[in-house]
Amino acid sequence: MPLGYPFYLWLKNNPAAQWALGIGAAIMGFFLWLALHDRRVRKGATAKAEKKAENKSREVIADTKERTNELVEQATKARSAVPDGALADELPESVQSILFDD
Repeated sequence: MPLGYPFYLWLKNNPAAQWALGIGAAIMGFFLWLALHDRRVRKGATAKAEKKAENKSREVIADTKERTNELVEQATKARSAVPDGALADELPESVQSILFDD
């Protein structure tokens, strides 16, 4: 006799066991579907969050570049406004703040 044959015969002749096994298989199938579905949902949410973070970082980088360019232009104008041979403490305070502050 093959292994498990007595269990098969018992299951074949017992309708209550067949129902119990069927219900158990359905519940297991539902939990498997639920686990796979949750994984897809989480993966989609992660992709959405990454895309949002990427867009935000692009905005921040563009804003930083714009501010940096403005500061460079201000510093260039301030340097060109300084007469040759002028000492740092002789410059107006607004020019000193542009040239020497961080």
